[in-house]
Amino acid sequence: MELAFEQSGRGEPVVLLHGLFASSRNWRDIAAGLALTHLVYNVDLRNHGRSPRASDMSYLALADDLLELIEREALARPYVIGHSMGGKAAMALALAAPYAVGGVSVIDVAPLSYVDRLTHQVHGMMDALANAVPRTAAADAVLAQWLMPRIDSGHTYVDRQSYLPAIAMSLHDLCGFPSPLRYLSTELPLHAIV
Repeated sequence: MELAFEQSGRGEPVVLLHGLFASSRNWRDIAAGLALTHLVYNVDLRNHGRSPRASDMSYLALADDLLELIEREALARPYVIGHSMGGKAAMALALAAPYAVGGVSVIDVAPLSYVDRLTHQVHGMMDALANAVPRTAAADAVLAQWLMPRIDSGHTYVDRQSYLPAIAMSLHDLCGFPSPLRYLSTELPLHAIV
């Protein structure tokens, strides 16, 4: 899958990965700072932002998308930084294709299974968005903000471009971590900020 991304800077490559319901917009300030010394790829993961939509949102699929991006852009073992869902995608990539990654920083997540606390809210949001009048982008964004609880002191928001049907179907998997990868290890530098 050809992921959308914003590219900036020059130097050693860094790939930034957002969390669930977010987009590359979440990383713009950090990307601008990193771009002073690095070549930054600020990525929209599948079903988020401007990237294509797909029914499969497994971490293995996300890792394949990232590997395809790294190969297509001829990135020499980029450092990958991911928050939440993006962190799990970064870990999946590092375990599935360690040869393609120079190191990983993971923010606010571990390769564990978490309790799914979002399915009910996502279905409620989809129902509310389907019945919202008038259906404008601005109205959808305001409604999405109101329906989804804010996390981390109010800094997380729902990107109105998130493809909620695929996300809703995948929440169980997104709360977990792929079993084929759970017992693998890597010698790559890994930094966790939890």
